Amino acid sequence: MKTKLKKNLICVFSLTLIFIFLFSNTAYGNNNNIYLNPEQKLEQIKNEQEKTKNQINLSKQKEKEFQTQVNNVEGEINEIQADLDDHLAKLDELNSEIRGIEWDLEKKKNKIMLLENELREKYAVLVNRLVEIYKGKEEGFISILSEPIDLQDFINRWKLVNVVADKDAIIVENVLKTRNNIIVEKKEIEKERDYYEHLVEKQTTLIRITEKKRSDLQEIYNQKFNLLASAKKNTTQLEYLLRQQEAEAKMIEAYLASLREGSFSGKFLWPTVRGRISSGFGYRNYPRRAFHYGIDIAVPYGSPIFAAASGEVVKITFGWGGGYGNYLVIYHGGGYSTLYAHCSRIIISNGQSVKAGQVIAYIGSTGFSTGSHLHFEVRINGVAKNPLNYF
Repeated sequence: MKTKLKKNLICVFSLTLIFIFLFSNTAYGNNNNIYLNPEQKLEQIKNEQEKTKNQINLSKQKEKEFQTQVNNVEGEINEIQADLDDHLAKLDELNSEIRGIEWDLEKKKNKIMLLENELREKYAVLVNRLVEIYKGKEEGFISILSEPIDLQDFINRWKLVNVVADKDAIIVENVLKTRNNIIVEKKEIEKERDYYEHLVEKQTTLIRITEKKRSDLQEIYNQKFNLLASAKKNTTQLEYLLRQQEAEAKMIEAYLASLREGSFSGKFLWPTVRGRISSGFGYRNYPRRAFHYGIDIAVPYGSPIFAAASGEVVKITFGWGGGYGNYLVIYHGGGYSTLYAHCSRIIISNGQSVKAGQVIAYIGSTGFSTGSHLHFEVRINGVAKNPLNYF
């Protein structure tokens, strides 16, 4: 039972280690820390800068295209608006004409009404005059004249019998003629009014169609304008990203330049009490194939770690440290630097000058580690080298 439990615990521990290796950037694979691999990081940033510049060019090209489209649609909207203004002005003119026609019609109606009243009065005078003229004559003739007959028919009969004075007959005929002429004029005006109302209807339809075109174009304009705004925003964000990348590149270049300052013999002291090398420099397959940038020296927990050469502490990190755990970096001049990882304790501070052989930390198993050991790296101008070639 205990053996089975022990096997299960070993299996779980092994799977945990594999998971950490697969999903973590550590010293045994890629690491973005500029102090550990500055030239690789610089190249990566340069490549990212080129990509960002291409994206900015594409974004600006899109911006230019959308600006052209916005300008084109805006021009169409202005043309449509000008047409619409013309249509509305024409409609105002037509409505003004119709108001004038309605006014003329009203005047004609009033005039016809007055003439009809006058005609009735003249007609009554004429009938009374005839009755007086022919008073005493045959009852049959008088009864014919007194019947409610059509005025024109009455005048025709009068002409046949020649019984009405010429002056009265002329008056009646003139009034009747004037009335008939005005009726004809009224019909012509009504016809003209109908024509203008037809034009107004056509103009109103044209305005409705034009307004629909303007509305559709306005919607397209809004879409294009939003695309243009998005493109401008994207360009601004990309330009900000490029500035950040440029600043980071300058920082790394400055760091690389600092690595070339001073001089160093190129020979290091062994950084621990004597211990065996548990993992060498270069590619290794456990737990996955990855490049190992230094050597691992198996030493008992709590043993002292010595500065491999005199120099200045340029970086100290505590915690996981990308798999390094607690680690520090010392710059020795001439582009040489050394790294000490998985420390249990670090007893120096960042920026401090140290002497060769000085105790700087103690052996531990922090970060990604299966046991107490020191991970030791040698870098020249930021490029990892095999430490065994420098002792």
